[in-house]
Amino acid sequence: MKDGDLLEFGKVCLKVLETPGHTREGISILVYDLKRSYSTPHSVLTGDTLFIGDVGRPDLMASIGVSADELAGMLYDSLQNKLLPLPDETLVYPAHRAGSMCGKNLSTDTFSTMETQRRYNYALQPMKKNEFI
Repeated sequence: MKDGDLLEFGKVCLKVLETPGHTREGISILVYDLKRSYSTPHSVLTGDTLFIGDVGRPDLMASIGVSADELAGMLYDSLQNKLLPLPDETLVYPAHRAGSMCGKNLSTDTFSTMETQRRYNYALQPMKKNEFI
């Protein structure tokens, strides 16, 4: 599947968002509850791109020749262009929570909202790309 692809079944629609940064292959999946809205996502499954309180580390792929700076730039673009524009009420479900080396500030919470992440996640605060990297 690629960016923008849809999968609909019953009253649920899934939309793929390519969100590289933790890895080049990173994706997030928007979940639409079609009983509520065809245009506003109910939730987003963020994989290892966006965690509760953190984002995926971009330095774990160095062993296969992908630089941390390259992935950090991709991660910044994914956050700015794909995830931050989501509505405040969109629920955020990451792949996992604290206990992994994928981030330094992972919460034990299993979900949040985009509004809360915008407000409290240090990596989502306003900054220029070079500052983020």
